[in-house]
This record gives sequence, C-alpha cells and structure tokens, in this order.
Amino acid sequence: LCTHESLQVLDLARNPIADLDSLEILGTCSLLYALDLQGTPLESATGLSFRPLVLHHISQLRVLDGRNITDAERQSCTPLSDEALSSAMVALELAEEQAKQEELYLCDEEEDYGGVA
Repeated sequence: LCTHESLQVLDLARNPIADLDSLEILGTCSLLYALDLQGTPLESATGLSFRPLVLHHISQLRVLDGRNITDAERQSCTPLSDEALSSAMVALELAEEQAKQEELYLCDEEEDYGGVA
C-alpha cells in the first residue's frame, strides 16, 4: 500500500483495522490527506484518544472520518506521550481479542444452525 505514491484518499470504514502497525504504514503514504476509519476496531477501542492517535502516526492528514482536522486539534495532539501510546496499544489488544472471541462465537452459531446464522 505504501508504494502507491499517489494515494490521497482512503476509505477503510468498517474494516478490521485494529493495530498501530496499520497506521504506521499509512503514515508513509506522503500524499494521503483524507482517511475514513469509522466503525473499525481501532476507532472503537481507542475511544476519545482515536483522533490524536491517528494524527500521531499520519501527521499529513487534513480530513479524518469526514471531519476536517483543525490546526488547534493538530497542535494539541502531537506528539503523544509514551503512556498514551502504551494505553492505546493495550486497548487495541483487548479489542482484537474480543473480536476474535466474537468471530469464534459466530462460527459456533453457524455450525449449530447448519451454516445459517
């Protein structure tokens, strides 16, 4: 993905994006200015720290989830402390584990109902 030098807008809404590595990779796409991560595990797990976390890794963004990033917002959220990053990583690990458990539960239900969920 990061080899696409012309990538400017990316919609990953409702995709299983749940790790900071994904943000770091997107941060290498230097022309990326608009990103949608609504409904991702990353968004739900990090809660209020979501926008600062994304901006920490993808500082060139101008639009996140359909909302413009203001100069004041940008200045207030970068750089993030090690404690904030660590906290976000723990929240993401928990969200990833929960997503795996939900997936296993759905698979079990499908088997119980003969493939019809």
